[in-house]
Amino acid sequence: MSEALALQDTWEDELTTEQRQALQQLKQDGWEVWLEVITHERPMTLVFHWGRMDDQAREDSDPVPYPGPWAEAFEQGVEQVQNRGKTPHA
Repeated sequence: MSEALALQDTWEDELTTEQRQALQQLKQDGWEVWLEVITHERPMTLVFHWGRMDDQAREDSDPVPYPGPWAEAFEQGVEQVQNRGKTPHA
């Protein structure tokens, strides 16, 4: 469990250059992102949460098991946030 919890603090270090660039752009647009490790589920799951304080916007990735494809969950969250302004219900 300690490795999963440590990932909450170190996941940005594991991003590819392209993922880091996407993250930087979204941060410049006012988005914050954090990784939640849900330890009471078995297997443990990881979820990325994206939030913007100026308009209370929020997006969440689908949960993924730990260990698992957390980078895919990150990319899904990036896509959701980037597409937020492109859909009529956004």
